[in-house]
Amino acid sequence: MNYNKKLLVWGALGAGAAGLYLLGGVSDELSVSYQTLITEKLTGPVRIALVTDLHSVIHGGDQRPLIELIAAHRPDLILLGGDIVDDILPPRGSRLLLEGLRDTAPMYYVTGNHEFRSRRIGAIRAFLRRRGVVILSDEYRVVRAAGQQLLLAGVEDAHKRLYEDPLYSQRRSMERAFGGLTRQGLYKLLLAHRPEHIHLYRRYPFDLVLCGHAHGGQVRIPRLLENGLYASGQVFPRYTSGRYDLEGTTLVVSRGLAVYPLRPRVYNRPEVVIVTLAPPGAQAD
Repeated sequence: MNYNKKLLVWGALGAGAAGLYLLGGVSDELSVSYQTLITEKLTGPVRIALVTDLHSVIHGGDQRPLIELIAAHRPDLILLGGDIVDDILPPRGSRLLLEGLRDTAPMYYVTGNHEFRSRRIGAIRAFLRRRGVVILSDEYRVVRAAGQQLLLAGVEDAHKRLYEDPLYSQRRSMERAFGGLTRQGLYKLLLAHRPEHIHLYRRYPFDLVLCGHAHGGQVRIPRLLENGLYASGQVFPRYTSGRYDLEGTTLVVSRGLAVYPLRPRVYNRPEVVIVTLAPPGAQAD
């Protein structure tokens, strides 16, 4: 490509980026998405804050905008869906968030691919535990929130096999952990990092699966590219943001919180997802 053609291409790209800024298409301003799910397995509402893909990024210089946004919704549970700690950025942003939320609600976490890629997964787990975070590692617990009992499960990210345990199989580990579950009884939530593995999660009787990882598809164009352009290892990914009802299981995917200057989010603001579980007819404030 000669110089004039290169200049034309870069000029067009620059004009497009400038246009997106002017139209509000590129914004790092925090946002909140809301999902309400009705279930007869509960007798009262439970509010969950789904927080994913922070990648140690600091919002507002001291993390206060993000802490205050989450706390203002008075969640009963805070679920950390992986990549809370980055493999490159220092963990200060993660520390500020976790310490700021410690007294807000119980926090539960599953690993993401970047935490394994850091090759410091043991230190990261210890870092989280010191700040009161409960780690779910291919296991489930019965938890109490807002006077309700829920079954809360979590799975390790598949990168565990690459960076920690070469014999690890997510499929076999999930079968050992969840193979005996049935659809009856408690409302069942699964916290997992990767939404593209929903075919595996749906082998088990989870009412709700909560994920992140896809960063909203990074570049979204209204009415044209609604699911985004790319996610980690995926082009035109299928599950990137919002709610997907899948024959007995609901999948909710967060766009996540990471903001990278060299990878702008287009029509794709960073978000916290507030999920309300409620019985029929309940008034969930």
